[in-house]
Amino acid sequence: SSATRFNLVNNGSSSVESTQIYSQNNDLVFVAGTDDTLRIQGDGTSIFDVGAPNSSNKVICRFQSESSRKLDIVWHDNGSLMGFDTPGDHSYIFKINGTEKVRFASANATISGTTDGVLNLTTTDSRGSFIRFQENGTSKAWVGCSEGLGQGDQDDLGLVGSDKIRFRSNGAQRLVIDSNQLRHGSSNVVNGG
Repeated sequence: SSATRFNLVNNGSSSVESTQIYSQNNDLVFVAGTDDTLRIQGDGTSIFDVGAPNSSNKVICRFQSESSRKLDIVWHDNGSLMGFDTPGDHSYIFKINGTEKVRFASANATISGTTDGVLNLTTTDSRGSFIRFQENGTSKAWVGCSEGLGQGDQDDLGLVGSDKIRFRSNGAQRLVIDSNQLRHGSSNVVNGG
């Protein structure tokens, strides 16, 4: 390019030019090595380009508060996924107006709200939405709009278990539904064999 360049030269380097900063078509460009690493466009858009991914967890951008507290924006080549990663053992939180609303920890996730309808699941599918509960990627139980679960319509509540459905209250089992029986408590058969 014929743009005016500001070259930072390392005299001890085997390369004549190691870093460049230049302006081109109202963009401000930072070059590290041979590639444009950061381009701030005239409209204010910032583009970070680390080139083609060569690993399943390519770091595109890193934000940190000292070296042990990092937040990376990453590209997972396997599955073509963009994502976030905390390389250390730190949780993610999302805040609104300074108040934590979502927390992702290494073992669980928490959603906080100030109304009775804290979590809303919506879909454009006419059968309605439901949740799958899985163990190691295998679905074990489902709850949600019944039509998508194979019975009734989207206005019905569906509850499906791979085995039994158990209801507990006050620390004790009160009702059990399995493929053959309806039991009150753990042993009193209400219906079935």
